[in-house]
Amino acid sequence: MIREHLLERRQWVDRPLSGPYRRWHHAHELRERAGRTEIADHVRYSMPLGVLGELARAVFVRKNLERIFDYRHVAVERLLSERSSDQSEGERR
Repeated sequence: MIREHLLERRQWVDRPLSGPYRRWHHAHELRERAGRTEIADHVRYSMPLGVLGELARAVFVRKNLERIFDYRHVAVERLLSERSSDQSEGERR
């Protein structure tokens, strides 16, 4: 995996050296919104195998990627919420 930092600690791109996709470009961006940090993912990918790859993308891959990113969203939100609660507990002591 190659990680390119576009803006220090605000935006970076992951590009694998090999894998199942012909092309995979995953940009992560952290943005300040109303005093909170918003995480945005921008993914561009293409499938190998021409028409067969596009059929697989339409039937399986796209939905699977959506599930992966939906899970990631929930997991990150839970992790940050727990961390925020832990910090609040420390402030009350």
